Amino acid sequence: MQDDPKLYHNSLYKKLYSVFDAPPEKRPKIITGFLDNWEKFLLKEDIPMMNSDDHDRPGCGWTGYWCYPAAALVAALNIDDSTFIDHEFYPTDLMFACAPYRGEPVILPPIVDAPEPLPPAPKRKPKRQPAPALLIPFTEVFDQLAATLPESLQNTLWNQMITWLKEEYEGDTLDAIDFIYALNGGEVGAELNSRFKRTLMLHVDWKDDESALHFTQQMARTVGIDALFEPDPLSLNAPERVWEVLFIFNEWLAPQGWCVLPLNLGDDAYHACLVSAQSEEEVRTLLESTGFSLHTFTAGKPF
Repeated sequence: MQDDPKLYHNSLYKKLYSVFDAPPEKRPKIITGFLDNWEKFLLKEDIPMMNSDDHDRPGCGWTGYWCYPAAALVAALNIDDSTFIDHEFYPTDLMFACAPYRGEPVILPPIVDAPEPLPPAPKRKPKRQPAPALLIPFTEVFDQLAATLPESLQNTLWNQMITWLKEEYEGDTLDAIDFIYALNGGEVGAELNSRFKRTLMLHVDWKDDESALHFTQQMARTVGIDALFEPDPLSLNAPERVWEVLFIFNEWLAPQGWCVLPLNLGDDAYHACLVSAQSEEEVRTLLESTGFSLHTFTAGKPF
């Protein structure tokens, strides 16, 4: 069988990363949680050779629904599997066979996670173009949202927004929703995300929690937070995964003096920006007075 990249890059494997950092006595509980969710993972994820139809194909090598990723970690780290040895998705016979070759639990040296350093902003500050009539009502909003960027990137982003409006926008007036799409277009044109690893306005599909995590990490770096936002994947259990990432991110930001302002644009995506806790009410008032509708985080109540 030809190698399938999904075997090596499937997002569900990230749910096992916490096993490596956990002390030996806590590893069995993490593995048990993964096994308990294995059936749900099989239904949700596209895992090669684990599809229910695969066993009908000759020569496919289908071996059943055993949770081999968990078993591999148990064997590699010599995790005590006595509490889940008879789990329905654990390859019990195989693990009994390899038991004599396992020794003491493997304890790995801790890895200190830290955000990647931000690429330096250009030293040259491009001249900021005059605001076209469409953008004048949103000048103060832009200045507030872009305040955490170096001035060279602020001006580049502003100019790229104007370019986007000239080339992509066909309307005679600009409302709050259109402004956000212009800002997103400006971020792309300024290579803010791709080259400079910064994010002002999060914009992700309603079910794309992987991108939500990536951009929340970028947003934290953009405002100068040194800590790395890295929630435990097993803690994300709500159907509204993107909302859950944003909710946990907002709670994580609070002790550091920042908060998430989620925007309601009426589409099937999530939009959010960061503001300091001190200026939250001021920025919220400014956005609402400019025509924006905002969400409010409430535990257990996704929007």
